[in-house]
Amino acid sequence: MPDVVNTPYWGVVFKGASTTPILFSLRAHIHYTMPWCNDLKKCPRRELVPLQPEVIRYIKQNKEKLDPWFRKEAIKRGVIK
Repeated sequence: MPDVVNTPYWGVVFKGASTTPILFSLRAHIHYTMPWCNDLKKCPRRELVPLQPEVIRYIKQNKEKLDPWFRKEAIKRGVIK
């Protein structure tokens, strides 16, 4: 299986009006692959669920150093107050 993290994506699939991708397609050696998760809310792939525990921890520990736009988004999404 190709290195999914460092391979350019060719496409992204969304379901309905959701803003969370359910499938990423890429082409490497004529293979198309996708990250697979039975439960998207608990999926360990950052492409599907960007707010992984280590990301949330980093944002909270570095909230004073964040880019102003990113900080506003973190507040808006309830990651920090």
